[in-house]
Amino acid sequence: MAVTINGNGAVTGLTALPDSAMAEDSVIQVVTNSTNTEVSNSTSTYADTGLSCSITPSLASSKILVIVDQQMQIYSPSSGNNGFGVQLLRGSTVIVNGGPSNTVGPFGYYFAPFSGSLNLYLRHHYSHYDSPSYSVGDTFTYKTQMRRYNSPHVVKAQLTDAAGDSGVSRMTLMEVKS
Repeated sequence: MAVTINGNGAVTGLTALPDSAMAEDSVIQVVTNSTNTEVSNSTSTYADTGLSCSITPSLASSKILVIVDQQMQIYSPSSGNNGFGVQLLRGSTVIVNGGPSNTVGPFGYYFAPFSGSLNLYLRHHYSHYDSPSYSVGDTFTYKTQMRRYNSPHVVKAQLTDAAGDSGVSRMTLMEVKS
């Protein structure tokens, strides 16, 4: 079918612009994933949180906007310094560091010093504009990992509360034409 513009400016014969015709900084596609499976980590080694999302860019040299909204908890039965880190990975590559053991970092959560136990619930929100190198047809999987800073603390994601309701975490990926 031919594309035509009639006398009043209405376009017929075109249902959508092809991705290649979109303006720079246009969102080409959006992919979202969520999980409500509880995961805990009581070590100082990063471990998967269970939140991940995959995207296959349709254009060469697109950028990926990663949006994380993750339910988290830090629990400590004793007084002292507490904290945890959440890092973002593309595949096995860390693209945003969760903060080294001295709690410096964009994702470092640190609570010090305090007396008594700590049971803190929060939503970890973060956006990252990623510029990966790739060929059209490549698929990227993004995920988060978490760890605690000190013993005997435990960090959890998608925590199930006393009523049995699970916290939901989401990741959204947007392919942005560059």
